[in-house]
Formats: sequence, structure tokens, C-alpha cells
Amino acid sequence: MALVDAIIALARSRADHIVLLGIPNAADPGEARGTPGYDRIVALNRRLAERYPDLFLDIRAAYNRAGDPRRADDRADMARDTPPRSLRADLIHYNPAGARIWADAVTEHIRRKGWFQGGKP
Repeated sequence: MALVDAIIALARSRADHIVLLGIPNAADPGEARGTPGYDRIVALNRRLAERYPDLFLDIRAAYNRAGDPRRADDRADMARDTPPRSLRADLIHYNPAGARIWADAVTEHIRRKGWFQGGKP
């Protein structure tokens, strides 16, 4: 956590607004709900959220629950709390639809913070 603290301190010295994105998990069986890999990622995100509540955005959770419930493969992925197939290019990288989910989540986060001064972001 010391390295994260150092990075945040440096960012705060250079920017007025910072968003700390949570760590995403992969659609790999070793990072699905109920596995040690999943538990490590969720625990780290929890620590980051507790340490930096004013900065943290749980992008992992937002992304993983944004699948299409009409698709059986997405429903299966969401049940495992892994990135939905309709939003990713491979086991971890998002496709254009996934990028839109991330962009919308970040936009909404910074809008709630009041960082936009009128107009669209």
C-alpha cells in the first residue's frame, strides 16, 4: 500500500481531481467469485475504498454487472462476478461496448463529484 500512497501523494501534488479506479478481475476461472484470486482482488479494492473513499471508483463491480441479461453467457459471467462476454475482447480486455461502460462509470463518478462546470463532459 505504500507504493499506492506515494502515487496518490504525487498525483495530489499535480492535479486538482483524481479518480482511483479499482482493480478489475479477469474472466479467468481463477478470478471468479469464490476463488482465492477473486478474494484477493475484492479485498484489495475494499482496502483502497476504505483508504481513499473520496477518490475510489469500483470500476470492477460496475463493469461486471453491466452485461446483457438476455444473453446466457453474460448471465453466467455475471453470476461468477467476472467481466461479461458481450463487453470484452478476451479474458480481461474490454471491447468498444465495454469501453463505453467504463467511460460512463467514470463520467458519472466525476459528475457526482461536481467537477464539471456546465455543459457535457
